[in-house]
Amino acid sequence: MKFTKLIARKIVFPLVTYAGFEKCILNQTSNNTLHVLYHGVVNNDATFFTPRHMHVAQFEKHLRYFIKNFDIISINEAFERYWSGYRNKKKTITVSFDDGYRNNLTNALPLLEKYKVKTTFFISGLITRNKGEEILYSDIMDAAVYFYKDKTLSASGVSFKNGHMAESGRDIMDYLKHLQPEPRENFLKEISEKYQIAEKLKTLDPDIWRLMNKDELLALSKPELVTIGSHGYAHYNLGLISEADAVKELTSSKRALEEVIGKNVNSVAYPDGCYSPAVKDMAGKAGYTMQLAVDYRFDGDREDKRILQRYGTSNTTTFESNVFFICKAFRNRGF
Repeated sequence: MKFTKLIARKIVFPLVTYAGFEKCILNQTSNNTLHVLYHGVVNNDATFFTPRHMHVAQFEKHLRYFIKNFDIISINEAFERYWSGYRNKKKTITVSFDDGYRNNLTNALPLLEKYKVKTTFFISGLITRNKGEEILYSDIMDAAVYFYKDKTLSASGVSFKNGHMAESGRDIMDYLKHLQPEPRENFLKEISEKYQIAEKLKTLDPDIWRLMNKDELLALSKPELVTIGSHGYAHYNLGLISEADAVKELTSSKRALEEVIGKNVNSVAYPDGCYSPAVKDMAGKAGYTMQLAVDYRFDGDREDKRILQRYGTSNTTTFESNVFFICKAFRNRGF
């Protein structure tokens, strides 16, 4: 870690938040609503394997800070206010989770209920498959890198070591994000079987990688403070695959989730924040009235009432650093 970053985390940001100076940033923008994004909440540090999960102690600090400093509403309420032109009297946030990790149910939900925080969980539809033991492609690849450090692995004619392709040095995840569904699935199947990824993962804390099954998704959907949204079906980057496959992703996920929870699913958060103007239209036709990105990607997005940005928290930094950057995000990610 760079010395300047270490000083910022250990000294600057703690002093700023202790004095409440981060709130001055909030007053520098007229934007008064921000969507705050998480992925998972774990009881033990998971950063040795993946950057997607926050420790439960820090997550609880976030919730306490949010309750003290913001109004917290649901994403549905945020869109309704956005569409009507209603201006919040106080800085306001929404809370959401992506992917569908089981730790959302076991670790995050009890805290969300404790503090009565309305939350939307955007779920990858693949968790509704009958097998009930699905693994996200990102966790398959993280496992390949973690368990085979400094070793060259290969599948579908592609070799990589420590997360980078052998010949070009390209990040292997970036390569997979640009593949069409069939070749990506073939690659992942070969990697999983050849290197026994599922068995390897079972040696790790399941909080780190295990997704919910259908029964767990149903349990998560029951509390009144919870809303279930779609995160696509198999976590494809919808703006990079064929339009036919994107339509299939959007419709199959919506149908699968609704069959499990018995409720309408009318919001979608794009995997990796990847979409296109055509994908927005497809999502609307599929019945998604609310669409969430990470960053706006195209001209006209800011005026498009169907889509809003979110801010993703960091799981590899401190509470004080997260608080500072959440407040700062109101300016460029808020509305």
